[in-house]
Amino acid sequence: MRTVRTLIIVAVLFVVCTAAKTSFNREERSLSKNSALNIYISAMAHGKAGGIAKVLDSNARFSVLNGTKTVSFSKNEMPVYFKAVESNGKKYTTSTAIVENGAGESIVRVNMQSHDLLRSNYVTLANTGNGWKITNVYTVIK
Repeated sequence: MRTVRTLIIVAVLFVVCTAAKTSFNREERSLSKNSALNIYISAMAHGKAGGIAKVLDSNARFSVLNGTKTVSFSKNEMPVYFKAVESNGKKYTTSTAIVENGAGESIVRVNMQSHDLLRSNYVTLANTGNGWKITNVYTVIK
């Protein structure tokens, strides 16, 4: 009888620990707005693209206005850009400002300043149910 009781206790503890671990992993994968934005800034300003794939929505769009010319990219075309940023060695000073803040969507302006240019990135983040994801980025280069 004592062995059966011990086996039941061990089985219950196993189930509770497994459920707690699954819940923890689900929360860990769910990114906050600030975490998603910090990963984006690290990739754009410093070329550290590790983790950027998990913060970009599958349909994310990137548009860059340089003078009078606008160029658009999809999520799949961005790794080439991140490699170029990493290899160019430019040092950017970054600042952020909230343009619009809602429960399900936010727009944040991320300014990246180097000695010869200013990039203003308008980053749209959406709460997708699986954490905050970047859905759109509109960049103006001055």
